[in-house]
Amino acid sequence: MTAWQVYWIMQADRIVTAFAGLTALGVTLMVATAFVGAAMYDSAPQQRQPSIVLRFIRYEFVLGVFTLLFLAGMIFMPATKTLAAMYIVPKLTSPEAQQFIEKEYAELKELLHEALTGDREDDTDSE
Repeated sequence: MTAWQVYWIMQADRIVTAFAGLTALGVTLMVATAFVGAAMYDSAPQQRQPSIVLRFIRYEFVLGVFTLLFLAGMIFMPATKTLAAMYIVPKLTSPEAQQFIEKEYAELKELLHEALTGDREDDTDSE
């Protein structure tokens, strides 16, 4: 697992927040587009009204599609803890990782024992 993957796993909650913000922005723009379209429809001459309606239906459709995509991203994006449980924990609990941790623990224990008991001579004393 690369550092880049771990970074994106740790940013999952912020990504969900960004999706939530974009969803709210999309809904706001859809409502605003509906009001602007209604105002333009009322003030336009009779011949232009159908083209205004079609144009704003297209705008609403595009905004609706993007808003639904952001909403789906917000709903289906797992949380940071879930992603960590899915990807990071299995890497840490694998037999290879445990052997590495046991080896490092043994080395650190030996160094600590030597430092506390003074069994090893310092390099400066031997000169």
